[in-house]
Amino acid sequence: MKALLDLEESYKELRSASYRKALRIGDNIYILLDGLKAVSRGLDRALINKLSHLGVKKVHLVSGASDPRSLISSLLGASISSLNLYYAPDGSVYYVAKVLAPTRARNADREEVVKRIFKLVTGNDIVIEYEEGLTEVSQVKGPKLEKEKLEEWLKRLER
Repeated sequence: MKALLDLEESYKELRSASYRKALRIGDNIYILLDGLKAVSRGLDRALINKLSHLGVKKVHLVSGASDPRSLISSLLGASISSLNLYYAPDGSVYYVAKVLAPTRARNADREEVVKRIFKLVTGNDIVIEYEEGLTEVSQVKGPKLEKEKLEEWLKRLER
């Protein structure tokens, strides 16, 4: 993509990244890169300016395009507790991703975009399931846990 090549000299994070694919979904462009560490705000703005003639409202730089787990994680912006590959009796293959986020954080539109991008990149379907429970160790830290709270957390982890 010519816009990335033009900006590579100005933004050092693009120097170590390799371009994989660009997808346009609605008014958004998703640029899939491998080896992208962090993205500066200036890079986002510069890409939008470079691609404004295409009618782009938002540019999403997605890292980890070669690894299904990191692709899903960067698209959803959440931690993945597990990613399993299933073989259906008809010979098709699909993934099931378990996301560590409360169900209320679910965004159906974003989930559909993730499924479309995942299908285009890997050629496989994906099912996204949400898990509630411990999302951070800091939720358990403290002076002392009460017995009832501990039992409640253990029941959540068993699900």
